[in-house]
Amino acid sequence: MNDKSRVIQQRLITGLLSLAFMMSLVLTPASAAGFDGATFAAPILQNVERVEKTDLAEMESVLSEYSGESAQLLTSNVKEQLSVLQLEGELPQRAQLVRDNVLGRDVTRLTFDTYEADIDQDGQVVSVVNYADMHDNDDTILDGENTDPSAYPVTKGEALALADQIAKDYQLDGYQLVECSNDIPATWLLLWHKQLDNGVLNPYDMVTVTVDARDGSVMLMDRNKETLDEADVVVTETGAIRRSQPLRQELGGLAVSSTELTVFRPNFYWESTEVAYQEADFIRLAWRVTLEDGSAIYIDARTGETLGGDQTLSMRSRAVCAIPNVAGGQDCVNYASKGLAALGYTKHLNDVCYFIEEADIDYILNKSNLKALYLRCHGDSHSKRIMDFDDSRYERWNLSYKDINGGFRFVLLDACYSAKKAYFSDAFLGEKKDDKCFVGWNEAITTGASRYFDFIFWNLMASNTPTVLDAVLQARSSALRIYSDCNPGFRGDVGFDGYAA
Repeated sequence: MNDKSRVIQQRLITGLLSLAFMMSLVLTPASAAGFDGATFAAPILQNVERVEKTDLAEMESVLSEYSGESAQLLTSNVKEQLSVLQLEGELPQRAQLVRDNVLGRDVTRLTFDTYEADIDQDGQVVSVVNYADMHDNDDTILDGENTDPSAYPVTKGEALALADQIAKDYQLDGYQLVECSNDIPATWLLLWHKQLDNGVLNPYDMVTVTVDARDGSVMLMDRNKETLDEADVVVTETGAIRRSQPLRQELGGLAVSSTELTVFRPNFYWESTEVAYQEADFIRLAWRVTLEDGSAIYIDARTGETLGGDQTLSMRSRAVCAIPNVAGGQDCVNYASKGLAALGYTKHLNDVCYFIEEADIDYILNKSNLKALYLRCHGDSHSKRIMDFDDSRYERWNLSYKDINGGFRFVLLDACYSAKKAYFSDAFLGEKKDDKCFVGWNEAITTGASRYFDFIFWNLMASNTPTVLDAVLQARSSALRIYSDCNPGFRGDVGFDGYAA
């Protein structure tokens, strides 16, 4: 057993000891003070049940079909909201009551000829998919080779002007536009977060709109509104850093690179990095303590408790997960395996989740004649290397993009920065990208965001979503309701449907 394995196995024990230590500080009379002299509130996690997340639930389920005229559900309020998104004039063909199992809400789904809209119990349009404007294989612009964002008619200035108009029409007072990006060809992503009175942004109270860069029309919209019960800051920044110190020592004495006051849903991550627990059903104001390796520890701003955190991700293959010590690896392999099977690919050997040796990864990438690949591992910030550990003391293999011979048709490289540059997409797909595509991450990605994106993406691919790019856009839009760091990248043929030839 190596040192890293011992650390991982000891985390739960140490975490319990740390919890006991913290309880000794906070479960005392109200006058008891913490590290920085603050009087902490009673802990909020001690009675929250830890439920292992064996698999993500079904995304949604249809509870009932509305009888009668669906058009009666198209109220003037809903019509007004749809007009903001440039969708109006059609009558719904079907109406259903649908349970959103991820967000825990029931919505009325109106299905039109060219789009679909979800309305919550308050009459708010919370999701729209504009099927008529999702990407097709437009040879005039979407030629499969043109990934230069500046090549599309809608400029950033025009996208920002559209964002201003949407914010006015949608009455997004108090919301801040946090992203206007075109990392994915022919699209602009507009993302708003609600700003609290103290200036902190709440990513769980958000609106995201995906705009077609060809004509400025809305392709996708998602919104979620979850508010804080309490926004008091009792624990200082210094106090949060001190609270994180015992865990940082367990992780090898990692230094703090930055701190930030934010909003977080407790996920209990550091109680066991090998087991994924279901997140809490509430959000908290917390200090994000970011470590030098990119990992994060969240400290509750009122109680001083460790709420959870995350580590930056890495890779997957065949479906293969090369980092089994990171929670959710086997789940991601299962999602990819089912998705690739639905696309008509023949499984080559077994889909695996284990520490791969250098000879094995070389076989997978260069000698197995695979056409479709899902690989989970670590990636470097230069977009030039992938590896099974981000620590040279433990890694079994470390590969440059130059070590990959290509020949692939469909690749999802679940590694940080894997899509920021074209190194890996070119290495896997080759120069000609007709009927081929590569999906990766533009920036660092956390395990939770990656796992959820994978779940949505592969479900969409298995349900006959028209193109891979369509699935990427929809999965990103859905994931941003929960994970603000979801930043997928797409390279290749935008009209490619992902199916085996």
